[in-house]
Amino acid sequence: METMNEWQREQAEKAALDKRLAHDVARELSVLTGKEWLARNARNAELTAEYGEDWEIAGPDARRFDVHVMDRRGAKKVIARGIVEPNGNHGAQAYTEGNPSIQVALDRGVKVIAKEIIRRVLPDYERVFLENRRRMAEANEYAGKLAANRERMAGAFGLTLNARERESEQFWACGHRVQVSGSSVTLELRGLPVGVAMRVAEIVKEHEKAQKAAYTDGR
Repeated sequence: METMNEWQREQAEKAALDKRLAHDVARELSVLTGKEWLARNARNAELTAEYGEDWEIAGPDARRFDVHVMDRRGAKKVIARGIVEPNGNHGAQAYTEGNPSIQVALDRGVKVIAKEIIRRVLPDYERVFLENRRRMAEANEYAGKLAANRERMAGAFGLTLNARERESEQFWACGHRVQVSGSSVTLELRGLPVGVAMRVAEIVKEHEKAQKAAYTDGR
């Protein structure tokens, strides 16, 4: 039977402590907030087999904390951090203000640790969490509009886009580059016969005239 070396033994002890801490803190948070918080392993079976368990606390509506014990100059500290997922969808920027966190001495006990999370982390975490949710909703709305416009333009050219093109903001049609966004389209037209180019120019001119008229009427 293979025995653990000192480092492996220390890691196993730390993992067991993190697991126990997550369950205990989750139970106290549930009592103090009146809402259900549960400890769970954040890693799937494959990652757990390779790296071990990584415990976190899951709360209402996908709110999450990770709690870990760290040695700080010989003293054991609990690091409690609110988890805010980045979005990064279709060019939207993740909300990067930071994930609110605190350090609390482990020997202060689970009740104090839970109270400190509620007092010092939850208010900032709630604000950051909701702002991130808002931005993710905007990103998803934009992605939906972009996808619809991409399909509309492909249909206008009589094309069926492949998988790669359906993930991109641009595609090529009849030798011309088509770039779409959630609200507009950029066409890079190449080598058009003069007559065709003149018809396109006439359409663009009429559009600009209508835009100016709408702007004037709205003033």
